[in-house]
Amino acid sequence: GSACVKDGEFYYYIDKNGIRFTKHDYVEAYPFSESQGFFARVKMKDGHWAIIDKKENVIFDSFDSIEKLPYLTTYGAATKNDKVVLFSLEQFEDDLQPRITSILDYIDIHILGRDCLYAIVTSKDGKKGVITIWNGEIFIPTEYVDIQFGDIDNTETFFFRCQKEDTTVDY
Repeated sequence: GSACVKDGEFYYYIDKNGIRFTKHDYVEAYPFSESQGFFARVKMKDGHWAIIDKKENVIFDSFDSIEKLPYLTTYGAATKNDKVVLFSLEQFEDDLQPRITSILDYIDIHILGRDCLYAIVTSKDGKKGVITIWNGEIFIPTEYVDIQFGDIDNTETFFFRCQKEDTTVDY
């Protein structure tokens, strides 16, 4: 029902009839389709990232980066001031505001897979591990120099290839 349009050096949003429905210009913008049409991530003119709704209400702002918004879940991740921030875009009956669920002591995050339930994180010493995105719990400790994620023949079975400093690998 909407699309991002780049005009010159800025982006804005149009509806299905081609009519602009946002008033602000963004340095970068991604479609509302990332999160089932409800939210979009945008880079503001000040260089920070934000999440907006279709009325251009700012849901979260002032992030250094925001991972692709989930399509199947409500969980997301961003970075701010060398910390990983986990958030939920779910709105509850008693609290209509999306919320930050955790601020973790990692410097980078990359959400994995179709279901967006796991993420590779990087610690301050450059080591990589894996966390669960819904609560930030450690799934694989941050003790590897590289972690690669894959699934087996497009099934629900996935694996992590975790390389140690001595070049040996754990699966």
